[in-house]
Amino acid sequence: MDAELGRWTRRGVGFAVGVILVIAVVTSTVAGLKIVAMVLVAILFASALGPVVDGVRTRAPFGRTAATGLLFLAVGALLVALGILLVSTAASQVGEITARVPSVIASAREAIAGLPAPLATALGAVLDDLDRTVRTAPQPTSEQVLGAGGTILDILNTLVTVATLTFFWLHERARLQRFGLAFLPLERRMGVRVAWNDVEDRLGHWMRGQLTLMGLMGIATGIAYTLLGLPVALALALAAGLFEAVPIVGPLLGAIPAVLVAIAVRPDLVLPVVGIYVILQVVESNVVVPIVMRNTVGLSPFIVIVSILLGATLGGLFGAFIAVPIAASAEIVLERLQARAQPVGLEPSAMPAEDATELPPPASAGRLPPQRTGAIGP
Repeated sequence: MDAELGRWTRRGVGFAVGVILVIAVVTSTVAGLKIVAMVLVAILFASALGPVVDGVRTRAPFGRTAATGLLFLAVGALLVALGILLVSTAASQVGEITARVPSVIASAREAIAGLPAPLATALGAVLDDLDRTVRTAPQPTSEQVLGAGGTILDILNTLVTVATLTFFWLHERARLQRFGLAFLPLERRMGVRVAWNDVEDRLGHWMRGQLTLMGLMGIATGIAYTLLGLPVALALALAAGLFEAVPIVGPLLGAIPAVLVAIAVRPDLVLPVVGIYVILQVVESNVVVPIVMRNTVGLSPFIVIVSILLGATLGGLFGAFIAVPIAASAEIVLERLQARAQPVGLEPSAMPAEDATELPPPASAGRLPPQRTGAIGP
């Protein structure tokens, strides 16, 4: 009786300690959610840039540190040049857009004059509020200026932190992998290492595909807006490219700034802007996306949609952004934990002979012999 009581006591204590540890981990993760998000984004970028660094090393006599630093310098120079070009072209045109707002409001008042009275009254109230905001915009207070400065510094700090984490993950990946695998039993290290590499490879393919889509959309909209004569075309193209990373609602968000600028400056360009954006989205969805994203993630459309919806519900836009790579990583892990050599619920003996011969080889067929499972090197 005493032995049985002691055994159940130890089980209860172990269960309580396990629950406390789980609660502590979850609480710490929620408290440091921003840090977790920065680490995830850094790993995504590192997974995308890893093959580029390896390519530089194979074509030039550089070590990994030099190749990574050279790549970061090139990307930084490109971003600085783009920022200078963006500021220089947008500075003068923003004033022009602001100056034309009153005339646009007056034209809108004339346009709504013939509408039914309730609708005209509602739209007139909106125009009145917009007119008062434009004409009597108050000067920002010192608190607002300090708040804006703090926000800008926080954004810059986040960008620098993500870039630093990306650099060190690229540089120290092999050492970090050996350190992490050293905590596992010897017989499990090789399998976990292969799954780890597969996950990073899948993440890299997905991230490179996303960056390609963002770049193509930004270039296409920039050319279209420039040919139409739309002001701040470069800034609008940059916004369209960045919003392309937002699942589901990204294309709509990317079109809104261009439509607003067209309404304020050239109302006659509203329909052409909307039409061009719709055409670009149709071409992208039916031609570009299948070509660029083919064989990158490998998830079924059903899982992609469900993961995006869950990510958006749990984490907003950022959750929707990382939902697909997380689902792809989870699929790789599950593939290594389950046997895909036979359909679920059907024994090989119950299958027709011709179907049984077409089964793919077991997942363990491509693994290394047991005597090499202790290797954890890069």
